[in-house]
Amino acid sequence: MKRFSVVSKVAKQAVITCIVCKNDECEVFLNVDSYTYYRCKKCSGVFANPIHERKFYLDTKTYLNNPKKYTKNINLYGQRWMIEEFEKFYEQKKGNLNRGKFFEIGAGVGFLELFALARGWNTKAIEISGDAVKFAQDYLRVDIEQSTIEDYKDGVKYDAVVMVEVLEHFTDPLQAVEHIRKICKPEGTIFFGTTPNTDSAHWKKSKQNIYVPDDHIFLFNKKSLKIFAEQADIENMTIQFFGSGDRHDSNLMFAGVIKG
Repeated sequence: MKRFSVVSKVAKQAVITCIVCKNDECEVFLNVDSYTYYRCKKCSGVFANPIHERKFYLDTKTYLNNPKKYTKNINLYGQRWMIEEFEKFYEQKKGNLNRGKFFEIGAGVGFLELFALARGWNTKAIEISGDAVKFAQDYLRVDIEQSTIEDYKDGVKYDAVVMVEVLEHFTDPLQAVEHIRKICKPEGTIFFGTTPNTDSAHWKKSKQNIYVPDDHIFLFNKKSLKIFAEQADIENMTIQFFGSGDRHDSNLMFAGVIKG
């Protein structure tokens, strides 16, 4: 179990720089085991420290080592709804719904890609878990391969790049967008399905902990997302809450256009 405690005083340590806005005025927000979460005073993003090399996180992730068990927790209606929400964003950004090339990052066992394929998209996906990729290939027959966005290269340009519950896992979200830019068509749509909202009243009182430094590296709210979009040259940004009941603001769903 993670041990954590809120700390309000400003850190009296080496200078800590925000991953997204590069501001060096950051305060200690939370201690979790051997890690510290800092909150940036400029963009209000919350990020874990220390941040390891990317390989560390890829080697330690085991959340999809049992895909069959994982599928029991998947809400297929929710997956279909997510694709519908993506298409609403896409049509709003592009002015039409001409379904073209669709690329998903962190596809899990492939259900979202399967729904996109069924709706007429030309799909491709990547996932870091080999077990999840094998399940998706064997049972869903979708075009998915084991890779990270940093390592992926196929020379194809996509109309839309989609990721759901992925952004918070990147060691450097801005660098991730630079890799996405290489595979996205100029003025292509980028859709971030959901990411935890640190301003959510739900998370502040929930027993469920979103502060898991080996997994959730950088966490956003509306303010930090807007600054992130500016830094990443993502234009025409739309942000909305994602959740229901007392969790209505627990996550953020947002989309924009990759600046050409």
